[in-house]
Amino acid sequence: CLSKIVIRHRDVGFKLGEWISELSSGLNHIQIKTANCKTEVNQLDKDHGKQLKKMRSVMKKRSGSLVKLDKKIKEKRKGSNEHSQKKEYEVGELLLQCKEFEEQEKTAVMKM
Repeated sequence: CLSKIVIRHRDVGFKLGEWISELSSGLNHIQIKTANCKTEVNQLDKDHGKQLKKMRSVMKKRSGSLVKLDKKIKEKRKGSNEHSQKKEYEVGELLLQCKEFEEQEKTAVMKM
């Protein structure tokens, strides 16, 4: 009777050992994946920061040119048709870039 109990305990101990080894290997795999994901996210964040800075400067330049065109239109009421067309074009380009920037933001968030 005692020998059956000892044999069962050995089997249980063996099974527990197998489970422990499988769990530890799975944990190691998860830790490696987590480290890789962290490095990828950091790299994506750096790249996104660069793109963000670039897009902000472009948008500032566009809005600055719009301000200049507004001043020209106010100064020269005659012949402002040319300047107003330029202004409309610049506004269109600015809106287009804003939409592109918005899409880039969405894709950057999706990547992360």
